[in-house]
Amino acid sequence: MAPESRFGGQGRMVVGQVAPERAMVLIMPGDADQVLKGGSAREGVWSFVLDPISDRQTRLVMVTVGAETFRLSRRAADRLFWEPAHFIMERRMMLTIKRLAEAWASRA
Repeated sequence: MAPESRFGGQGRMVVGQVAPERAMVLIMPGDADQVLKGGSAREGVWSFVLDPISDRQTRLVMVTVGAETFRLSRRAADRLFWEPAHFIMERRMMLTIKRLAEAWASRA
């Protein structure tokens, strides 16, 4: 099993793939064994990709793919609560990463 990454509280994901200085893919623990054997994730994937756009600039792209659900109540909860909550959290996280990266670059 791959190493787990713990977030605040009970949140956790497993590092599914790392391309040094390029990308990192996190997967849900329930998908870890299947994905590491070459299968696909069913519960969710969170990818971070660094995309160089010039000699001095890099774009951070985050992609989240959640579990497919067929229940109407679950889809409604996802759209009305979870997607806005994730947007707020991820935006704040990306702005913090930007601020830290720019501070580090200005000292280098």
